[in-house]
Amino acid sequence: MEKLRTDRSAFTFYLRAGITFGLLYVVDSYALAKDMNTIMTRYDGKTTKPERLLLPSSKDSVFGGNARERINNELKRRGIDFQISRGFKNAFEIFKALNLLSEDYNRTGC
Repeated sequence: MEKLRTDRSAFTFYLRAGITFGLLYVVDSYALAKDMNTIMTRYDGKTTKPERLLLPSSKDSVFGGNARERINNELKRRGIDFQISRGFKNAFEIFKALNLLSEDYNRTGC
């Protein structure tokens, strides 16, 4: 079983994206979607397409509803007391939530 990253940060995500003119934004978004699918697809049967995470107007984006709801449902299913809210701090909460989910996945193996 491959260990998932637990050290994601919204600050470094956007800083790296700015420094590389968006190149690492694409790379990191694909890694983010891959980890989301690794953790969640087994239980909810859905997949998050990496290119959808990139579009803030997309309903599947982390800023839209579907990805956020998917993460919240998985947090609830695993009994982790954390929820992602709406608004600007949403981006920071998404990285924290994915770190919590990755830690739980690494610990339990599923």
